[in-house]
Amino acid sequence: MNRKVKDNLFATLMTALVIAFIVLANVVLYSLTVINEWYFAYTEEIDLSLSGSTRELFADAEKKGRKVDIIFCMPRDELKNHTTGKDVLHTVEQLKELHPDFINIKYYNVTTKLDETKPDEKGKSVSAELEKYKTDMRGKETVIHKGTVIFSSKISDGAGNVREDYIVLSNQYSGVPFVDFFHIDTDGYITAYIGEEVVASMVLWTLATEHKTVYFTKGHGESVDVAFAKALERAGYYVEELDLLRTKLVNNESADKDNGLNVDRAAMVIISNPTADFLKGDGVDAEIEKLREYLGTYGGSLYVSLDPYAKTLPNLEALLSEYGISMMSGKADDGEIYRQIVRESQNATPGDGGFTFVANYADNEFGKKFSEKTGKYVDDKVLLKNAGALSLSGSAKPVLVTSASADTLIKGETVKTSEQFAVGAISEKTEKNVTSRVFVTSSVYLTASDAVVSDSYANRGFTYALFETFFDAPVAPYGCKAVPYSTGRLDVTMGTARLYTVLVMIIPVAIAAVGIVVNKRRKNR
Repeated sequence: MNRKVKDNLFATLMTALVIAFIVLANVVLYSLTVINEWYFAYTEEIDLSLSGSTRELFADAEKKGRKVDIIFCMPRDELKNHTTGKDVLHTVEQLKELHPDFINIKYYNVTTKLDETKPDEKGKSVSAELEKYKTDMRGKETVIHKGTVIFSSKISDGAGNVREDYIVLSNQYSGVPFVDFFHIDTDGYITAYIGEEVVASMVLWTLATEHKTVYFTKGHGESVDVAFAKALERAGYYVEELDLLRTKLVNNESADKDNGLNVDRAAMVIISNPTADFLKGDGVDAEIEKLREYLGTYGGSLYVSLDPYAKTLPNLEALLSEYGISMMSGKADDGEIYRQIVRESQNATPGDGGFTFVANYADNEFGKKFSEKTGKYVDDKVLLKNAGALSLSGSAKPVLVTSASADTLIKGETVKTSEQFAVGAISEKTEKNVTSRVFVTSSVYLTASDAVVSDSYANRGFTYALFETFFDAPVAPYGCKAVPYSTGRLDVTMGTARLYTVLVMIIPVAIAAVGIVVNKRRKNR
């Protein structure tokens, strides 16, 4: 074998070894990243100062001498250097500084099952406590790991009995530690840090006397934004799904009358952007009748958001009309019935011809209450997009309205001009000493992710005000600040796994390409 052939074989062998080494190194690095929850740090300066609203939120509990434990399942030294965890720690420590006798911070090590809070507590086993927290207050299983945060409060009944209320934030369905403290957009990226609001709401959650359940209906093409569901949890509710075909509804105070069907006690039922109608009929398939019974017999509460661009839903809309709320509609040139779409001129935002606009609060009791609550810490403007016009009668009252210069259109053709239209309305009905409540919004954007997380508009605050003032929610964390993140931070936080995958693929390919070039040059010498 001549020298040139030997050189080529040696170069090829070295290239192969380098490629194998790089692949192995990247696979090991990626595995360690997943196992140890390592993420690239990003040095973007963000303002994590508090809004000051917690002083009012915690005032009553502090006066009563209540105390809340916030338990991290990671040693503090490790937490301080954790990409997402350090922000949560910073927020909790700020709150501890402001409320030293109210908030207590603990650090459990889920690996060693030891308490690492203070020098005199280090080495104390917390196995029993960690085991207890694996089951939530409803008896459902939770997952305890290094990214888990537990909120706990104990209260005595005066007779020597102590009751503990706790809630576990475990991010068990995401690969991002502490994801419960961040806002995630529809593409799965972190877009804002909402740690102050989450911590405040979970503290308040442990202090509440009861926790009711809200149900999102399913089976009718409903779409539920994660931000909306999380806002409900922060308002003190348990959140579940509801199959009306299989379930009978009562409210929290009613006795079971299941007639052979499953019974769910619902503080509120939410119908979110349905595209198919609810069934009307007798027996098991009577979805509309079940809703009507839940409202009229048991004094239930109903939250409905309707997409004005979706087809009409005769059965559901007939139920809403019993509460005096209807979608304005009309017949188009093709003979079909369509809903009337609102176009603003006075309160419109630039860019889409008046279909995105700031809604006004109605000049009535509820409008004033909502404005007062939402405007205390942030601007009280509510942003809507692609809204339909509502027609109101009877006991129905507007709460969100357009300006007096709005128009409505059907398939691009103007129907009404220069009028004020309701785009959010409430209605109460009392029959046989039973009061039911209904809220309807004609814009699915009211609780969309980017609207709910923004501090520029009051969509989040309006939602809390609605829950508290109209639906009797147990908790309402007003005024807490959301901290938007730039795209750069998002990519290195959520995209770490993808980045390592790219490195595993690109680096060996690049080295192989260099090896090929070197080999060719050697052959041509």
